[in-house]
Amino acid sequence: IVTEGREAALLREAPPHAMPPARRRSLLLRFGLLAGRRLAAEHDPWGAEELRLALRAE
Repeated sequence: IVTEGREAALLREAPPHAMPPARRRSLLLRFGLLAGRRLAAEHDPWGAEELRLALRAE
């Protein structure tokens, strides 16, 4: 990726890398949980903080 100011150009695509199914599932779950937590924090900041602390205590 080459950038200049606010513009960017993709010179070439990255080569594809196969990922083991278990690793792919793990990353997808982690990504989904993080996205869900961020949405919850945006909607209800105090509730999301309480949930985070409760999960940490387990």
